[in-house]
Amino acid sequence: MALKCLWIVKLSKIQIEDLTLDLSWRYEIHSSLFSFDALSNLNLKCCLVKLPDQFKGFKLVQTLTLESLEISGDNLEKLVSSCPLLKKLGIHYLPRHIILNVHAKNLESLQIAGKCSDIHIHAPKLESLEFIWCTYSYLELNAPKLRSIKINARGCESRRDERNFGRFLDNVPDLEYLELGGAFLEYLSSASWLKESQLIFNRLKYVKLELFYLMETDVPFVLSLLQRAPLLELLDIKV
Repeated sequence: MALKCLWIVKLSKIQIEDLTLDLSWRYEIHSSLFSFDALSNLNLKCCLVKLPDQFKGFKLVQTLTLESLEISGDNLEKLVSSCPLLKKLGIHYLPRHIILNVHAKNLESLQIAGKCSDIHIHAPKLESLEFIWCTYSYLELNAPKLRSIKINARGCESRRDERNFGRFLDNVPDLEYLELGGAFLEYLSSASWLKESQLIFNRLKYVKLELFYLMETDVPFVLSLLQRAPLLELLDIKV
């Protein structure tokens, strides 16, 4: 058994609450890790994750960060849904074509980075959602309490996804904070979905826009956005 695995086996006999595991070269995590029943914070980086058949979940985990893992979509879905107290989730740079299914009834904060295939989010208590340089093919969101969205991303991949993003915003009527940046804002400025939408942000108070450079197409988009936010208190534009 590799030395790194021996450490995990030893640690499994201790009531550890906070664990960060960075194996650097994508070693497969020893199955004993999944018997840690006192964890409240778990950070896995550069690991190969295969859930054992007897995995019963991390019943006390509230913060989970997954970065640069080799993991299947099914195992990812099971891992997240098996953390019933999960409040904060970070998913960063997983396999490029993975389908993300996030089902978490107590999740409050979600951060996604990297390229995905489809993203399905079902989180009735989610309040904060952030995409960092994230590209996806399809986005489905069920998060009626969402208040904050931050997107600094490369955008969607087709006209179909442009309209899908419009429907995504239609599903967050109580949004209070909106931050858009990177190439994604440039993409939105040239898109037509906002012109066609009847969307009104009735609770939006803060908008932050980060532009690579100001383009002619950005101005109508910004004006249209402002007209749809009657209670806006602060507009922050950085070029």
